[in-house]
Amino acid sequence: MTSLLGQAQQWENNGGMIMKYHDKVAGTTFKKKVELQAYGPSEMKGRVQVVKANAKLVPEPENKFDENAIAVYAEMSNKTWRAIGYVAKDSDIYNGLSGEAPASLTILDYGDTNRSYQIDVDEQYIDANKLDTDVDLDLSGLDMDGVEL
Repeated sequence: MTSLLGQAQQWENNGGMIMKYHDKVAGTTFKKKVELQAYGPSEMKGRVQVVKANAKLVPEPENKFDENAIAVYAEMSNKTWRAIGYVAKDSDIYNGLSGEAPASLTILDYGDTNRSYQIDVDEQYIDANKLDTDVDLDLSGLDMDGVEL
């Protein structure tokens, strides 16, 4: 599976197709970092330490900065939940989520303080009717002489 942030991804699993929405977690730099091991066991992939954990997405209609905010909570190794950030506003997950939903969290630790937090959400939790699927193309600069549309 290729990791394309902000896009739906599809792959085959046991003879059927699965689609998940994949995106980064925003606002993680404003949260106090905890030891990577607090999220669970990790493995090295090249020079990157990778942790996979359960997550949940929780809409926050009372958020004073964004009434459509969706908080991301990670399940810690001690089975408690910790807020780690928010779903990015420009993502399909933000625009299409229909209520609280489970997610998969991947943390990529590049050393020092450089970490990337990414989430995957099953398509069943995304209302595709809420997504902007229109594509605006500006063809004004093209020479269209002799082209039939």
